[in-house]
Amino acid sequence: MTDKKFKEQLLTLLKTDEEVCSLVSDIAMQEIENRFVDIFIERARAKYEAECDANFHKIPIENENSIQNRLDDYFYYLAREIEENRILRFQTEMNEELALEHQNKLIEIEQEYQEMRVVQQKERDKQDAYLNAIPKHKLNENRLKEIYDYLIINKMLEGSFNHFWNFCDMYGGKFNLNWIDTKGYNNKSKRVCYPLLFDLMHNIVFNEKRTFTEGRRKIFLTSIMEGMKFDGEYVSYSRLNTAYSTWINKYSLTDKI
Repeated sequence: MTDKKFKEQLLTLLKTDEEVCSLVSDIAMQEIENRFVDIFIERARAKYEAECDANFHKIPIENENSIQNRLDDYFYYLAREIEENRILRFQTEMNEELALEHQNKLIEIEQEYQEMRVVQQKERDKQDAYLNAIPKHKLNENRLKEIYDYLIINKMLEGSFNHFWNFCDMYGGKFNLNWIDTKGYNNKSKRVCYPLLFDLMHNIVFNEKRTFTEGRRKIFLTSIMEGMKFDGEYVSYSRLNTAYSTWINKYSLTDKI
């Protein structure tokens, strides 16, 4: 498209299209305003320099109160007001953007904080559930000492009373304890076995008449796996779990201890 053709179409649009006319008008007004501000601020600067030069050389200023000078002063103050309004508008827009950015940042921080609280609450709930699942005995130190003495005298356990006491709390940890019982029940191999240990913890220490299930079972067997040796060796969780699954409470230490 040639420049002439483009100009013709633009003129037609300006005459017939209100949206184009309004757009061009806005652009023109902004350009006129910019030009107005530049001209009269520059004229005021030049006038100020001329006055300073005249005062320095002690030369009288001609036409100081002329209509031209008054108009220059009037339009200069008008131009300065326009410029100040621009600066104020720019600062207002910047402050609004900063305030919006700050608000969005606060919202983001609040969301992150709430998400963190949800995660923390889940962890606390998980920890509470774990602590609630730990089997807990209600025996005093004297009763635990009686049980411990019985196990030592009957050569079922080796280790210190302090370690046995901590082991019965089921909070995990390695203790210098060694289960050496070979009696059990129906124990034809005469090897160290687990049934009497299960009986002891269920029927005497924790006074539980039913086997542990789900989380409590895992905590119970994990504490035994990590805290006690069997004939000098630690055994695997799966081995204890299998023994626990087949355990039938036919024999009880309740009447003996």
